[in-house]
Amino acid sequence: MKRGRHPLKDEQGDWSTSRISFVCTLAFTIFLIYADTFRDVEVPTEAYALLGTLLTGLIAWAGGRAIARYVGPQIAGVAQGLTNRGHDRHQWSKGDPDAGVL
Repeated sequence: MKRGRHPLKDEQGDWSTSRISFVCTLAFTIFLIYADTFRDVEVPTEAYALLGTLLTGLIAWAGGRAIARYVGPQIAGVAQGLTNRGHDRHQWSKGDPDAGVL
């Protein structure tokens, strides 16, 4: 018997805690944005920053290996670019600063 795909279940067909947490946090964030926009509720900016960080972590947790397979090479490329940048950082200054040539 083939199991149907459910957005809150993982690849083995079990309920995924990370996906359920992500959906609940996303629903709370949508409610918070609605309350802040259309109601007289003052939501501090720090609350949005905290929820954004929490949602980013939950996306990574819910995606697991699948997200690491796609995002990992991009992170490695950025890290490699940052490390290569440090080696030739001062090669542009071969001129004489007193002569006005840098």
